[in-house]
Amino acid sequence: MFTSKLASILSSQSNNKRLSTIKCLTMDPGTVNTKMLIAGWGACGIPVKRANNTYKLAATEYGSQQISGSYHFGGSVSPDAKNPEILNEFWKVLEKNTGCSYDNLDKCL
Repeated sequence: MFTSKLASILSSQSNNKRLSTIKCLTMDPGTVNTKMLIAGWGACGIPVKRANNTYKLAATEYGSQQISGSYHFGGSVSPDAKNPEILNEFWKVLEKNTGCSYDNLDKCL
């Protein structure tokens, strides 16, 4: 139902709506040469060390200047990521699978 990239974006947007004091960004380094990628398709991406630098940007001045809930780097974003119905459905699936809801978050932690 949800790809990992779309789920990451929807999580960021969902958290942005619910956690107004926390900045939520989706950082996508693109294709990374993980052990799994190399075993299946060979080294066709960027080194892991370079991908880690992508995430460090979120904690720097770059990240502080971005809009919470936004997506950065690595290609295009699915139109589904901007669909409020899909965003709500995604959150319902998370709540169902975890047994937690935003309203009872303190009970789940």
